[in-house]
Amino acid sequence: MNLYMYIKLIYRFNAALVGISLLGLYFGSLKRVDDFNLAQVLQPPSMSHWFGTDELGRDFFWVFIQSLIHSLLFALGVMAV
Repeated sequence: MNLYMYIKLIYRFNAALVGISLLGLYFGSLKRVDDFNLAQVLQPPSMSHWFGTDELGRDFFWVFIQSLIHSLLFALGVMAV
């Protein structure tokens, strides 16, 4: 591979990261993390809860997505400055 192909590959990878980040921001805002269900406390990972649940019955996957959104927004704010 020559230098041009490496630059092209890096550009495509960055465009994919931006696209995935924007999709994460959109889909992550669809469900609230503070919705808890005491009937599903400390469940193991399953098809309905991919990462399992915590002691309040919150889905760990959505907690992860929400924290990812906050991290991405913080990173975008730092890049803007």
